[in-house]
Amino acid sequence: MEAAQDYATRGDSLHQALSLNYLSLAYQHLSQWDVAQTAIESSLKLVESATSNNPLLWAQILNTKARLLFHTGQNQSALETFKKAQTYDKAGDKIGALISKINQAEALPSLGFYNRAKRLMEEINQQLAITENYAVKVGMLRSLGIAALQVLGDVKASREVLEESLSIAQGLEATNQLGIILLSLGNTALDAGDNSVELDYFKRAESASTNP
Repeated sequence: MEAAQDYATRGDSLHQALSLNYLSLAYQHLSQWDVAQTAIESSLKLVESATSNNPLLWAQILNTKARLLFHTGQNQSALETFKKAQTYDKAGDKIGALISKINQAEALPSLGFYNRAKRLMEEINQQLAITENYAVKVGMLRSLGIAALQVLGDVKASREVLEESLSIAQGLEATNQLGIILLSLGNTALDAGDNSVELDYFKRAESASTNP
């Protein structure tokens, strides 16, 4: 909040809007929905009144608002807002666009659109296949793998995507990613009823977390 106030004092409305956007995300993680709502609405008003247009900032803020709508049960509004956040593409932020699509895929089943969610996740996977930024690819594949399990209950697809994420992370020696990927693979094995594999993944996740 202090950062946002500091930018307000300077008259820097765009950085103030961005700061309020991050503040809303922080409150969402704490499940403080009312305060998160106030922060993101203030952020939107600042961008709306700005004299210069910033597509990337618009997209970031809309994505944050959509996440808030989704987590407070306003699924249809969340989906519509996620779609608006696709201006990430116009701003040239391909990774941001992928994140927004993953968020859409998570929201679609709650509205009964399982086939649309599946098609969208297949599209995301195809885009990731040609992504050359491997450091980013690790995180995106991990998110996609988790979504495949949580959204569609597709254990096989989830494991395949997570294993690919794990392989890239190991190749990059991205030790900060290994624990959460292995934990996700353990949860996938748990859903598949594969108890011995599940235990192995959880042990490896614990080892990765204690020996970064």
